[in-house]
Amino acid sequence: MTRPIGRRAMLRAIGGGACLTVACSLAWPPRKASAAPGDRLNAMISVAGDGTVTVSAPPTEMGQGVHTLLVGLVAEELEIDPADARVQAAPVAPAFENRYYGTMVTGGSTSAIAWFEPFRIAGAAARHMLVAAAAERWGIDPTGCEAAAGRIRNRTSGDILPYGVLAAAASRLQPPTEVGLKPRSAWRVLGRPMRRHEGPQKLAGSAVFGIDLQVPGMLVGTIRHSPVIGGNLRSVDPGPAVRRVPSAQVVPLEDAVAVLAPSFWEASRALEALQPDWDPGPNAGLDSAAIGASLDAALGRRGALVAEHGDAAQADAEILKRLDLRFEVPLLAHAPLEPLSATVSIGPDGVDAWAPTQSQTAARDAIAARLGVPPAAVRIHTTLAGGSFGRNLQVAHMVETALTARAAGRPVKLIWSREEDLRHDFYRPPAATAITIGLDRDGRPVSWQQRLAVPDLRRAPAEIPADPPASVDPTAVEGAAPFPYDVSHHRLTWHDAGIPVPMGWWRSVGHSYNAWFVEHAFDIAARASGRDPVALRLAMLANRPRHAAVLRADRDLWPQPPAAGRFRGTALHASFGSIVAQSVEISMQGDRPVLHRATCAIDCGMALDPDATRAQMEGGMIFGLSAALYGEITVRNGRVQQQNFDQYRLLSLRDTPEIDVTIVDSDADLGGVGEAGVPPIAPALCNAILAATGRPTFRLPIHRRNG
Repeated sequence: MTRPIGRRAMLRAIGGGACLTVACSLAWPPRKASAAPGDRLNAMISVAGDGTVTVSAPPTEMGQGVHTLLVGLVAEELEIDPADARVQAAPVAPAFENRYYGTMVTGGSTSAIAWFEPFRIAGAAARHMLVAAAAERWGIDPTGCEAAAGRIRNRTSGDILPYGVLAAAASRLQPPTEVGLKPRSAWRVLGRPMRRHEGPQKLAGSAVFGIDLQVPGMLVGTIRHSPVIGGNLRSVDPGPAVRRVPSAQVVPLEDAVAVLAPSFWEASRALEALQPDWDPGPNAGLDSAAIGASLDAALGRRGALVAEHGDAAQADAEILKRLDLRFEVPLLAHAPLEPLSATVSIGPDGVDAWAPTQSQTAARDAIAARLGVPPAAVRIHTTLAGGSFGRNLQVAHMVETALTARAAGRPVKLIWSREEDLRHDFYRPPAATAITIGLDRDGRPVSWQQRLAVPDLRRAPAEIPADPPASVDPTAVEGAAPFPYDVSHHRLTWHDAGIPVPMGWWRSVGHSYNAWFVEHAFDIAARASGRDPVALRLAMLANRPRHAAVLRADRDLWPQPPAAGRFRGTALHASFGSIVAQSVEISMQGDRPVLHRATCAIDCGMALDPDATRAQMEGGMIFGLSAALYGEITVRNGRVQQQNFDQYRLLSLRDTPEIDVTIVDSDADLGGVGEAGVPPIAPALCNAILAATGRPTFRLPIHRRNG
């Protein structure tokens, strides 16, 4: 198949040696109305004179394997071994903007989808030019040349020319206006397990994460913010810090104080000696009870209509029984293993900032604005990230580092402590929902009316929510609509909740709670009618064959019914272009569930790297189980109570169930996998508890279960 390269590809020489660089632009039809239309420069590959192939990667590598995938996309079309390529983080430039957002950002499980075709086209275009250069040297038609294993072979004479030898000549040729891409049947890299590109560096300890970065002459700092959410710094006496660590420098900021020293340990000891005077601000009386009351108040106000279909009058005529349910989820932290960090150096030729950021464009622009320099003067260098789950979408800590470096007059690496990261996160918002389900005489839901209270992530926490909201925050309601099951009437309204807590995007965002609301409510309705929940789902998915196929694939992983004392729960959810069904088998020790086995079936269109897809499902399930069982951020007197992993628990290896993942191939469009494994696991677990005890779970986490 061929793909047009919308405008002429760029070809240039880089560095002292000959180097072939290919960048392709495509006229992408944006999936979202907000996406910027028009031609975009989407991918870049360099082939150096020594034959080294370098792939510039726009997405941040956070452990999800996206760098491995990008190399695989290029290697497939360029005809090289993926092990022979290297990866570098792409700079902030229009070439590397994510087409879903019109900015350089890693999020929404869009990396594979956004870069699948551009990187293949770039690889094919580079191959085309190398073939043309070889044909010109041999004086033959390009059809007489074959690319394989990083070399061009003359089909007639058998002569060989390595890519590096051809790079200089190829750089002088016109790039193609269209290229042929391999059909899926000819793939030799894609669709097969790939060896992690950064794996050897991680195993050897040489991989550079944000926390590892070293810059000559730098100081290392740490920071403490106002203990009260939204508070500010009145004053701080640097004397105690300097007396404890004479080399320490104290840098006051608007709502925090940073301490710099030659090492993190010295900076931490100096910071402990400080006694800042804080202005607590308006949130000194905020607590978790008030947050819950705000959700209740929001449910009582007028909401914005999100979706409605079907005939309410017809549904009312069919209803024999009604269920009124209310569910609630708390604030959650991201809690990646690598706390926040950034390094900034300010020099006469501009500003360099290194960080494991997911938001390169936003970081560049925010630093430029606070330092009063043009955005072009700020260079963002993206390091590996030790997890993130959405935490590194925020850039405030990078601005703090830049301000601290300016005050110090030297490069600064600022590292947050674990405690600081948990107490001053941009948390997943709390949410509450009221669902009324109408059942007909066969116990089948025919009416589903839902009110959903979630804060609007588009506005500042201190802003008063509109009544009713003027527009709907799409991230608040994703996963609650479109409703997958065939009912006579469905209605969803969104009610903005005013909660003065910094909030942000958490892995799978709104799907993380809406899947639980819908799928646990479905099981409650099924069991209230004496119906088998999986069979009832299948009966109500007649118009959604992909959903039904995934549900059956997960069901088939359980050929036998549960043994005595074991109980099973299942949930199904579509998110980020993929459909996932998951089941959990448990036993009960008192009120505590013991997890024995969990399964997952996913249809993501095609698994470009099956091992990575399975790993993402396994990781998402463990992440979701941690949140469902233990995850909760509580507030008292405006202060977050959790400070470390002893208070914000993660699922231990001992408590992790055996996990089996099956991949359902389909001809659907490519779907995301980084987040899709999270949403169904909490309802699957709660549905298993419902099967075991007969009692629903109305509030997460499960250790505070009531019902």
